[in-house]
Amino acid sequence: MIPKKQKKEVSIIKSVLAEEVERSKQMESLYKKELKALPKGSIQMKKIRGKEYPYLCYRVGRKVRTEYVKKEQFEEVWKKLEKRKQLENSLKRLKEDRQIALRVIGK
Repeated sequence: MIPKKQKKEVSIIKSVLAEEVERSKQMESLYKKELKALPKGSIQMKKIRGKEYPYLCYRVGRKVRTEYVKKEQFEEVWKKLEKRKQLENSLKRLKEDRQIALRVIGK
């Protein structure tokens, strides 16, 4: 038999975890919204006539698309791709943490 004090502590912990689950759902929607605004893919350098040019490579369905990245835009595109990687990793960790919290509270 669990004493009342422990039941109350368990109840508090479960309520905190339930709040964390709700917060993580909100964060997930914000991350997904931000990801939609960022480019997909990676930068590949192509050698044409002895010079290297940056191209953004990404998939559309089963096809791979490439777009030339102008010198002026290269830094910006690179930063956006790095931001996308960070957000994708954060989203993955967020989902894992939410699953753990759901298992603890028994949902």
